[in-house]
Amino acid sequence: MGDLDVGKDVGGFAKALHRGLTYSSLVGIYAEWHIPIIETVAWLQTLGLTKGTPRMYIGDFVAKAISERRKNRQAGKKPAHGKDEDAAKDMLDRFLDANDRDPKHFTNGDIAVGMSDNVVAGSDTTAATLTALLYHMLKIPNTLTKLRREIADGSAFGKLSSPVTFKQAQELPYLQAGIQETLRVYPSVGLPLERVVPAGGTHL
Repeated sequence: MGDLDVGKDVGGFAKALHRGLTYSSLVGIYAEWHIPIIETVAWLQTLGLTKGTPRMYIGDFVAKAISERRKNRQAGKKPAHGKDEDAAKDMLDRFLDANDRDPKHFTNGDIAVGMSDNVVAGSDTTAATLTALLYHMLKIPNTLTKLRREIADGSAFGKLSSPVTFKQAQELPYLQAGIQETLRVYPSVGLPLERVVPAGGTHL
């Protein structure tokens, strides 16, 4: 969203996210406060007295981004990341593609929720996961030695560029095992992950 380009919190998103986490912590304990607060803030927002809750603020940003991208796609304009024909599509383009293919299965609501979650998530969770990965690697030195060997071998055989690409990192089995094990012992998301199961349930 431009933070790294200008060296500041563009649009106040970091501040909004921090406020949102503080709010979630409180209403997680005092759940009965949530609906009255949301209704009051929504009313104040209609009067132009507030930008709304952090979620509303982010929701407005996401709605504008989706609308702008749709207009650009209809006009045949490519986003900045799409000027390179080989560049991977970003998540918004992928969501819009899924909506175009099957709007009943992947609705406009799904796009909005997916994009909002991508704005909200990914900062604290990524930081927590990376911190845990480094902590455990350093705590158990032989794992760090194996990872360094895998990276050195990858570089020696020309399998890794500088910086290492996402695709290249996915092809480092020991690194991937370390990431997956970190997520197993230290899951950064405190919410249940939904599953679609067949009739009669399934065994895990």
